[in-house]
Amino acid sequence: MHQGISTFPVLPLFIKISANMFPTRDVAGRLIRDKKLTENLSGFATALISDNSWSEELQINENDKLNFIKEILQKWVSKNGIAATLTKLVELLLLAKLDSAAGIIQQGFGMYDKQLGPNPPFT
Repeated sequence: MHQGISTFPVLPLFIKISANMFPTRDVAGRLIRDKKLTENLSGFATALISDNSWSEELQINENDKLNFIKEILQKWVSKNGIAATLTKLVELLLLAKLDSAAGIIQQGFGMYDKQLGPNPPFT
C-alpha cells in the first residue's frame, strides 16, 4: 500500500451524497411565495406524502409554514431517494392543482415543461 492513498470505499459515500442532493431549502424558500400552496398546506402534504391523514383545515401559523414545507419536502426526499427530483416535484404539484407553485419551481430552477411552456403563468 502506498502512502497517501485512501482505502475508504468511494461508492457508498457517493450514493449517500447523491440521495441528499435535492435542494430542499431552496425549493421551500420558493414554494413559500405561492399563496395558493400556503393556503392549502394539507393538499401539498398529501400530494407529496400520499397520506390522507392530514387535516383538511391544517392550521399552521405564518411563522411555521416555511418549516412545515421543508419538513414535508424532507420526508418526501427520504421516502423517494434519488427518484425525488425537481421534475417529479413539478409533476406532483401539477396533479395537486398547484400550477403556480409548479411554475415557481420551473422558473426558479430554469426548467421547461411542455404543459406549462417556458414561462408558466402565475396566479
